[in-house]
Amino acid sequence: MIQQILNKGSYKFEGDLQDFKRCISSFKVTKVIQEGECLGIKIFEAIGKFKYHGETHKIQISRSWNNERILLIKYLGRS
Repeated sequence: MIQQILNKGSYKFEGDLQDFKRCISSFKVTKVIQEGECLGIKIFEAIGKFKYHGETHKIQISRSWNNERILLIKYLGRS
């Protein structure tokens, strides 16, 4: 998963934010962009970071509008 995020620049994670944090224990949310509910759809978008092989990497994480158990990860580069 981490290799796909770093190499392809994106990843579709099956699970919620807590599941993602369990997979990447160093992951921390640094900024919440949006969080709430609109027309019964839960919305969440944030910026976060994690450490991998001694380097800190920055990602954008969004909840899929179609499925609450899917997170869309976009790689933003090294911090």
